Amino acid sequence: LKDTKDPKSLLQEHAQSRGEGTPLYQLDSAIGPDHAKTFTVSVFVAGRQIASGTGASKQKAEIEAAKAALELLFPGSSAKINPNHAEN
Repeated sequence: LKDTKDPKSLLQEHAQSRGEGTPLYQLDSAIGPDHAKTFTVSVFVAGRQIASGTGASKQKAEIEAAKAALELLFPGSSAKINPNHAEN
């Protein structure tokens, strides 16, 4: 599957192709002790909050938010996500 990408890149490509600019990620919370924080991040497209995601790092939370936004904005697009990126 050479045409697969990480969720953040795929969301950016789709949003920009529709003239909606680059998605923006905002850290909503970081809860828990330093060694075991859970991060929650929201993603905005064209100034609108689209989705949020949680993860053990900001990067993982951003990936989860991007995956959720892809499903909402571009149903079926998650088939192009590289599974190796989805787990990182």
